[in-house]
Amino acid sequence: MRIKKYSKKDFLLIHETQQRYETIVRPYIEQNQLNAQWVYNIIEGKSERERILLETEQFIILPDFMWDGKAIESMHILGLVKTHSIHSIRDLTSEHIPMLESVLEKTYVIILFL
Repeated sequence: MRIKKYSKKDFLLIHETQQRYETIVRPYIEQNQLNAQWVYNIIEGKSERERILLETEQFIILPDFMWDGKAIESMHILGLVKTHSIHSIRDLTSEHIPMLESVLEKTYVIILFL
């Protein structure tokens, strides 16, 4: 018996331009995305309020829901931006750099004091 995950896989490299992203990929993401209501519930304060480590006007930082709240080495941090216009990392522009730097800086501080 051969385990499929260790079998050879074919790879395809696609050069994704900004135009291809805007005309093909982003519309596909928007039409076929998984239900993101859980993200919006957190952003809108309808759920996970007690787990939020930091909330600013631009973003929310909280531990991943799988974390047991004890073992720091197994903790993953989740950062959610409050703008609905960012669907993927490809939507980021130079205008987002200050926000990203703030997320990074504040997340480091949170981790240091946990």
